[in-house]
Amino acid sequence: MTQENTRSQRFLVSMTPKMIREAARNSKALIILPTGAIEQHGPHLPVGVDSLLGTSFVSRLIAGLNEDEPVWFAPPIWIGKSNEHDGYPGTLSLSGDSFRAQVLSTAEQVKQMGFSRIALLNTHGGNQPVLQTTVLEIETSFGIKASILDSHPITDLDPREEQFGIHAGQYETSLMLAICPDMVEMDKADCYWMDDRFPKGSFAAENHFATFAWKIADFTPSGTLGDATLASASDGERWVTGVIDVLLKQIREKVSG
Repeated sequence: MTQENTRSQRFLVSMTPKMIREAARNSKALIILPTGAIEQHGPHLPVGVDSLLGTSFVSRLIAGLNEDEPVWFAPPIWIGKSNEHDGYPGTLSLSGDSFRAQVLSTAEQVKQMGFSRIALLNTHGGNQPVLQTTVLEIETSFGIKASILDSHPITDLDPREEQFGIHAGQYETSLMLAICPDMVEMDKADCYWMDDRFPKGSFAAENHFATFAWKIADFTPSGTLGDATLASASDGERWVTGVIDVLLKQIREKVSG
């Protein structure tokens, strides 16, 4: 079997029923379910940024896995909960309930195949609140181990960009310059900040322990949050490498645990 065939057979959709049954016999086998989004990413990036990044991460993860590591990838859910981006052309969104139901259904059928571990590789912040409660429901309802992989590496971003550059800013634009440079229109890159609209300390960005409901249009007319003009392909490549390093470490810990 060629290396290319071995890599393609990391995907459940590329495997025969017999191959899936054999893979599930390994009690340490891990299924990874990518989740992303289709939504606006400012005037300079395509609407598929989150899903394109997820596809790139999966490809690089497969290249980095050893042949004997029992890790397989479920078909991705590339339309997520993106209603905070309503009103911008190109945004596709599921309700929180519909998105949760897709994740639960996939996990249940992974269990029926015989697998006992699933990890979610999420590349859209708006999905995170739904996923955080859903992983607990997966474990309690189906009796399989479930978790969310952390795909954000340590960066050398400015503190303001790190905290508030949460959408189409320097970080995401740099990642796209590294993986899909022909899809980035840097001459249209712009800069908007969440904390320009509200007094400092009066709100928290996503992934904070306490936040509030918001829509992207509350903060930016273009859809950008952060300074996309500072993006570079070299930074993006370093950060993509960092993403893969942290993901491989987590995956190997879950497989060996």
